[in-house]
Amino acid sequence: MSLQSQTNDAYFWKLCDDDFEEHVLAYPPEKSGLYLHGINETRKEFLTLPTHVIDAFAEEWGFWNTSTVVYDSLTKVKQFTDEIAKTGEWKGEPLEGFVVRTSIIDPKPGTTSRDKRPPYPTGSSFFFKVKFDEPYMMYREWREITKSLLSTNGSPNDVKLPMSKMKRKENQVYLKWVKNEINTNRSAFEGYVRGKGIIATRERFLRWLDTKQGRSDLSNLEESDRAVKEFGKTIIVPVGIPGCGE
Repeated sequence: MSLQSQTNDAYFWKLCDDDFEEHVLAYPPEKSGLYLHGINETRKEFLTLPTHVIDAFAEEWGFWNTSTVVYDSLTKVKQFTDEIAKTGEWKGEPLEGFVVRTSIIDPKPGTTSRDKRPPYPTGSSFFFKVKFDEPYMMYREWREITKSLLSTNGSPNDVKLPMSKMKRKENQVYLKWVKNEINTNRSAFEGYVRGKGIIATRERFLRWLDTKQGRSDLSNLEESDRAVKEFGKTIIVPVGIPGCGE
């Protein structure tokens, strides 16, 4: 969600409200609302205002601000995120990862052409994400598996899923479980593709997985050794407004 102001700045929020649309992590009602992620100057170069300015604006206008921590080197950032990844929690709350806000600097003298900076002007803002794979990537895969099964008016048994999503044995057990759930009670998934019931479905499966039958099904499977084609090179093409988070 964005808004253009008369001061030539662009404001970016994220609406976190499970009554409207669920994400991977649950937001309790007392923490629902608009989270102010950034205030960017509207100009050719990507330039975002400092965190303390964003936080002050959020406080003044009644938005949620996003928690931040500042480090002065990429090494320290990596040490911090590696430590958080061990538990998947920060300040007592689960999280999927971090957005790292930094800026472009000139390369040091003697830097080789292979190590040159990105093709952005010196001083412009630069963001990148650190995402934790476990367990949130698995939760996302369950969500996408379920949406794929619900995308047909026929039987979910006829849906072909990418092999890459079936490598985890948890995913294989989830696929079997959710197919049965859809076949026996499809109405329970009404609204799922619109972001409703995602968390409840996952929690229902996790409770089932902790039963005798669930543990048995899981223990009888092994991680799939089916090879997934590895990419030699990846081309990343930006298709959105820098800094908007989408």
